[in-house]
Amino acid sequence: MLKGDAKTAYQREYMRKKRAGLPTATKPKAEWRPTQAMVDQIQHWRQMRVDEPWRLRDTALRVLDGLTNKTWTEDDMMEACRRLKAHQDEREAERERREDELSKPVVWHCLFCGEPESPERLLYGKGISICEKCIDEAAAAMARHRKKP
Repeated sequence: MLKGDAKTAYQREYMRKKRAGLPTATKPKAEWRPTQAMVDQIQHWRQMRVDEPWRLRDTALRVLDGLTNKTWTEDDMMEACRRLKAHQDEREAERERREDELSKPVVWHCLFCGEPESPERLLYGKGISICEKCIDEAAAAMARHRKKP
């Protein structure tokens, strides 16, 4: 553990790198390795491609696309695992994007003029909303329509 001037120098260097956006870790990040569940899933899909290919879904077909069953190597397994990981990351990003969209507050708009709700423009009703200005115009139009014989 560092003490005294050595600790101060280390902290200054660390903060300098952090402010500059440079990597602060001294150890490089470990290489990604697939989980055993991923390997088992891919092996299951490989076996299904031989026995019951009609049961494979789109994800399995994309992961196994171009990889042969006969000459399966460690590189082929890693490529399939990378494809599966990319697919999982893509689905996770899509799920997070949808959650972000759903968490945004709903802004109501007038059905007639399309203007959003604001302190100056009060809307009546939710879902099918109408503002005060459009209520007056709609009432005048209905009155004109009733007067016609």
